[in-house]
This record gives sequence, C-alpha cells and structure tokens, in this order.
Amino acid sequence: MERVAWRTYPGRIELAKTIAADYDAVLLESLRPLFAIRAKNDFSATRAKDDLKLLARAGLKAALVFHGSDIRDTQAHAAREEFSPYRNPIDPQILRRLQERAETTRTVALELGRAGYPLLVTTPDLFIELPTATWLPIAIDFETFANMGKASPAFTESGPLRVLYQPSRGWLKSHELIEPVLHNLEHEGLIRLVPNDPVEHSKMPARIASADIVIDRFDGITGVLTAEALACGRAVIANVAPWAHVRAEVVAPVHHATPATLGNVLRTLANERQQLNAAVDSNREFVRTWHDGRMSAERIKSALQLK
Repeated sequence: MERVAWRTYPGRIELAKTIAADYDAVLLESLRPLFAIRAKNDFSATRAKDDLKLLARAGLKAALVFHGSDIRDTQAHAAREEFSPYRNPIDPQILRRLQERAETTRTVALELGRAGYPLLVTTPDLFIELPTATWLPIAIDFETFANMGKASPAFTESGPLRVLYQPSRGWLKSHELIEPVLHNLEHEGLIRLVPNDPVEHSKMPARIASADIVIDRFDGITGVLTAEALACGRAVIANVAPWAHVRAEVVAPVHHATPATLGNVLRTLANERQQLNAAVDSNREFVRTWHDGRMSAERIKSALQLK
C-alpha cells in the first residue's frame, strides 16, 4: 500500500484513471484527497470534495470514514474527560494544528453527510461530532493474534504480572500520568514491565504475547490495541468513559481504570489470575464477532449499497 499524498502529480492522475476504470467504490479516510488534481499541493478536507466530484462523474460510489483525532473536537473532549490528553498536551503546536484540521474536516464532513454521503466512524465517541454516522468496527488480523496467544498463554507464571504499556503517540495516551504508577509497582515487585520500544506492526503479536496484561488508552475509549490484545488472550486495562459510549453497540470486555485508579486495579488483578484466565475464550470470541473483518466488510457494503 502506498500513501497517495506522496505520489507525484502525474502519478495521481494515473491513479484517478485506474480507480475510475477498475473500481466500483471508494472509502475515503479522514477526508484526505486521493488525487488533489485541481490543487497539486493541497491535501485539505476541502479539496477532498474535488475528488468526490471526480468519482461521482466516473460513476463510482464513495463513503467517508473517520477514526478519532482526524475529526474530534479536542476542546469539547477536554471539557468532558478528566484525563483527556488535550487538556495539557506535551506539544501545544501539534494540538493547534490538529484542532485546525479537525475543525475543517468536521465542517466538510457534516456538509457531505447532508448531501447524502455515508459517514462511518470507528470509535463510538465520534457520534458526538457526526450524529448520523454508522459505527465501523476496526478490523484486525484475528487469526495471527489468536494463534500467537494460544502458543504463549498468559497468566502461567506465578511471579510479577507481565505488563505492556505501548503508547503509539504518547501525547495522546497520557503516558506522563501512567508511567510513574507502573514504575512504582514494578519497584514493589507486583508487576514486571515488558519492553515497549517502538516496533513494526508485524512484530506486535509477539510483543503482546510477552505480557499478561496490556494497558491501552485513557482518553475514554479503546482502540486497535485492545482488540489485538483480547484476541491474543491478554487482559486489557483502559478508561471506558460512560460519556463516550452512550451510543456504543457493544463495549469491549476490558478492566476499567483511570490514571488515578490504575495502581489499585493492577493490585486487584494480581490476585485474580484464575478469573482472568477463565475469561480468555469469551474475550477472544468477542473480537472474532466484532473485529475479525467480517462485520466491517458488511457495514462497508451496506453503506455503499454494494451487492
């Protein structure tokens, strides 16, 4: 897969011709233009409308999908969520740019939604920004993570719990609040932190399988890491905020915690290894049902009215 924004202008023209000739529909992510033919160096959400017009003239259907910070109202999130990373970002300039792009994207997305374009969101909190959207469950390579977990079961050691905290973008995952708690518990001998240096995604199954418990995000929702860890047979800790799940169809079977309660939750789980092990199969089945790609494919087909 190639990121289209990196293509030369002639390459984008060829891409437009190929898609028009060989495809029936396009799923446009985050309102990032595929072609940017009318404005060579402008990949804004506003320019994505040009792409949609080109696709429509070619007879292709299109739907729009959003994942989180691409469209989220960061100021509203900070007002709702006590542990929002947007309250005190490590890099205010990054947040400012993020806010500006997300605001433009929201405006254009709402306009396109009113015009009849299907809107899809991968996290339930985004119904606040896009009330008419449909939930699109994230999809993972279920079999790879499940097989890795079965080959290396969790909760088999009697010593400290092996804990993985793998922030992908630290300034969005509240790591400055989490890491001191984890280091204190490791010093006590309650947990053992497994390496969390950046790795290619192909190595994530083995990385997750090296832990008993995986800590996901604390901004109110769960993400891809939660699905991967549950498929791998690991227990997951995350902040599942009620406000973010008002319209959620399902809630992932994770152990709720905030940065303020994380230490106590880990202490409790350290004494519940039998119960954690007993939940592995049902947790894995949850991921198979919602996140192995079948449900996602059906919702995309429905949104685009494909046979």
